[in-house]
Amino acid sequence: MLAKESFAALADIDPQINAASAAKTSSYISANKYARIYAVASLGALDSGTETLQLYQATDSSGTSAKVLGASAASATNGARIEVQANTDAMDTAGGFTFVAVRITDSGAGGTGALVSAVMFGIDPDYKA
Repeated sequence: MLAKESFAALADIDPQINAASAAKTSSYISANKYARIYAVASLGALDSGTETLQLYQATDSSGTSAKVLGASAASATNGARIEVQANTDAMDTAGGFTFVAVRITDSGAGGTGALVSAVMFGIDPDYKA
């Protein structure tokens, strides 16, 4: 099996400054064909805050009723890489939650923000869905 047959890049947050006390969110993408969702973020120069990476689930591609999916990862280290992963069977599908996005949040107050980027992947596609 080729690597590209077992995972796909679903959405990203292009490299940019994440302002102090702000969040950047990727597009919401349907997760119904994947067993797991994985996201990785690269952090550049940080201000006095911490960057937190999370996966979010929503009921549609506009992010309606968005809420956290799985655990978070955080770092206050310049040049760090942080990762999060969740199984799609943990999604609230009974409530209509079938879309996912990756979000990076800066906790710094009054600082300059941080240079960040992220990519979200769908892992182990199930083509029966």
